[in-house]
Formats: sequence, C-alpha cells, structure tokens
Amino acid sequence: MRTDRYRMMMKNGSLYDMQADPGQTENIAAQRPEVAKKLKAAYRQWRTSLPQPRTVPPPIPVGCADWPTAILRTHLARVSSVERVTRWTNGFVANWTSTDGVVEWDIDVVAGGTFDVAIRYTCAKENLGAKVLVEAASGGSVAGAIDRAADPTPVPVHDRVPATEAPPIAGAN
Repeated sequence: MRTDRYRMMMKNGSLYDMQADPGQTENIAAQRPEVAKKLKAAYRQWRTSLPQPRTVPPPIPVGCADWPTAILRTHLARVSSVERVTRWTNGFVANWTSTDGVVEWDIDVVAGGTFDVAIRYTCAKENLGAKVLVEAASGGSVAGAIDRAADPTPVPVHDRVPATEAPPIAGAN
C-alpha cells in the first residue's frame, strides 16, 4: 500500500519514506506508527471491497435453446462415498460399490421442459443389474439399471509430463 510519500509492505509491516529514502533501506514503521496504522486500515478497506473468489463452481445451465446438450463433468461435481480419480475435465469416479455413493452437481434450469439423461459408464459383466437413480432437487427422478456391460481395457497414458492432482475445490469432496 502506498501514498505519494510512504510505501508499506503488507506482508511484513515495514514502512518506507520514499522521499527521504528512495532506495527503501530504512524501515520506519516503529518511528511512524500513525502512518503505518492509516495505511493498514486503507489496505483492509480496499481488500474487503474486492469481490470474494468463488470456492465452488457456478451452477451448470441446462435447458438452453442454443445449447441443448449439457454435459455434467465429474470435476465440477461434489462426490461422497466414491473415489474421484482426477479433478480434471476428463476425470471420472471409481469404486462405486455402495448405495451411499453420491455424485451431485448444482444446475440452473434456464428453461423448463422434459430432459433426456444419458450416463457414460463402465460396468463389468458381473455387475450387470446395478441400479442408477438420477434425482432433481425439485423432486423429479428417473431410475434404471445397467443392462449392458462396458468394461474396456484401460488405455495407457503417455503424458510427456507426469500428471499431478490439483488442490481440492473448497466445498467439493
């Protein structure tokens, strides 16, 4: 934070008189506490005026006439009792072995209507018949069972740089 004369380093609280000490070599915070207090207050006021960063993804719009297909990707979901394999766009969940498992998204229904739901999945032959339930907060739901095995051989990843996980999104599991 600075004025025409003073510069305060908010990380460590050091204060410099840029007119008397253009090289900013002498910390004068102890000699000028009133200036330091005023600049700290101005900084706090400025920081509180800034918009707060989003800690959760915004709702995903569905029902748009110009964009009739909405893809709900797992990196934007909240998950519980399942394993999130990656948080990137092509991520997926795995080891969904319990009815306690949940994957959920916040959506914004732009225009109401009837919606088709398609789920991309893998399912070994021995797990055929697994039940799937899709529920909307408004109370609507659709249920089904997996009736076709889809258990492809994993494709090896040939990244030139090893992939690393992003830090967790606040509010998302």
